[in-house]
Amino acid sequence: MSDEWLPTGQRIAPLAAEEWDPRVRAVLAPTSDRVAALEGREDAAPRPLHILTTLAHHPVLFEPFIAFASTLTLRGLLPRRDAEIASLRTAWNCGSDFEWGHHRLYGLAAGLSEDEIAAIARGPGEPSWNERDSALLRAADELHTEQTLTSQTWDVLAAHYDPAQIIELLFTVGQYTTLSRVTNALKISLEPHLEGLPSRAEP
Repeated sequence: MSDEWLPTGQRIAPLAAEEWDPRVRAVLAPTSDRVAALEGREDAAPRPLHILTTLAHHPVLFEPFIAFASTLTLRGLLPRRDAEIASLRTAWNCGSDFEWGHHRLYGLAAGLSEDEIAAIARGPGEPSWNERDSALLRAADELHTEQTLTSQTWDVLAAHYDPAQIIELLFTVGQYTTLSRVTNALKISLEPHLEGLPSRAEP
């Protein structure tokens, strides 16, 4: 990402570095390395993500949010690939260019192929999915539309994951539903080196 790039059109501008209070600075400092780890890079990102410097306007909320998000992404019990399938489908369901763009990169680093990422947009009925992957996608869809899981989806998940992993899956979908709503409502700018949502007209 170019050092010269700055987001435009956001409803709340990112907090400039000189405005970070000590709590915010301490929380933001490690995030570049965490993002680099999720992207499978050894080098740190040049600056914290713009969504983080935007959320930093609320330092009391920001600190526990980062702790929760970091637990899901870096200390989670779900296989990283599986978590990214659920995260990407959630971004698709919520129409979040920002979350899709970032999680597409995280998904590739976690072992998803470009074809699999394209198939996530087509949903759980895509013939290429195995039973487990299809259930992950159905879980994201059902939580989005029904706010719960059907017995069919639950039974498949319970055959493949332990209780802690299923709980984590539910929180993962909830986390990226919330972030999708935040990024959409605040019009958080997607960095220019990332790809947004594929067209819904694509097969």
